[in-house]
Amino acid sequence: MQRLHDHFGQVNVHAILTNAGFQIRGSRATCPFCTGHSKLTVAIKGPLWHCHRCLRGGHVRSLARRQGVTLPPPRLRKADIPKSRFRTWLSSKMRELANEEYCAYRMKQWADAALYFYPEFQLVWNFLARFHSRQRVWERSWESASDKVGRYWLYRHWRKHGSR
Repeated sequence: MQRLHDHFGQVNVHAILTNAGFQIRGSRATCPFCTGHSKLTVAIKGPLWHCHRCLRGGHVRSLARRQGVTLPPPRLRKADIPKSRFRTWLSSKMRELANEEYCAYRMKQWADAALYFYPEFQLVWNFLARFHSRQRVWERSWESASDKVGRYWLYRHWRKHGSR
């Protein structure tokens, strides 16, 4: 029997699938769960498999677990820890910004209605001035978070100032 994993915790996908009854040829396999004579209905892409006939599929770790095989946990690289924290931080910041922007746009609707009836209302003019200055901040934030270069600079800034 082939080893189902190496000493680093990397899973031997072909060994697990063969152990489960799949007949593998390249990146395709014959599904042991299907009835009939169909050949090579399973697509294998990395650690994932999917049968196009019976529509079963999943990760090879779950398949190994169903067979009663325990695999070591996936290897966590030390460099992935701050990246994961950064993604969590960025997600929470973008959620806060989205909530702020949503509330501001709702309040802007009220401000536009108030200006229609009371064009000299100074509080509304102050709010609209702040709204329009914050609008550019929201646009820059969404641009930075949505492209690779922007996320790189956000990550550098986060590592330097906010990762503690």
